[in-house]
Amino acid sequence: MNCLHGKPAVYSTTSNGTFWFCGENPTCNFICTDNECYMFEKAITAWRCTEQPHPRCRDHDKLAKMCVVKDLMKENYGRPFFVCGEKGKQCSFWMWGDVYPIAKPHRLTL
Repeated sequence: MNCLHGKPAVYSTTSNGTFWFCGENPTCNFICTDNECYMFEKAITAWRCTEQPHPRCRDHDKLAKMCVVKDLMKENYGRPFFVCGEKGKQCSFWMWGDVYPIAKPHRLTL
């Protein structure tokens, strides 16, 4: 399991369960439970295919936290999205993690 930096994630077992998280400094805010690994691996792959840089929260200028739609009843089940990663002071930053940027049409000059 790799974090969003593409480096091996750190594996830890606590009284709350087993988790994978980013061990880099600065952190990419990656964290997932052991039983969510497959879903996050697919989500990270989908995000990497967009070739977009890791989004930053505009208000805090910090790397956003990747999440995955986990509700089986939702149409977007398994889709990655990013939210503000600031603990306790989370702003409204939110974006899909698997959307390709739309190229702006360029003007033709004759």
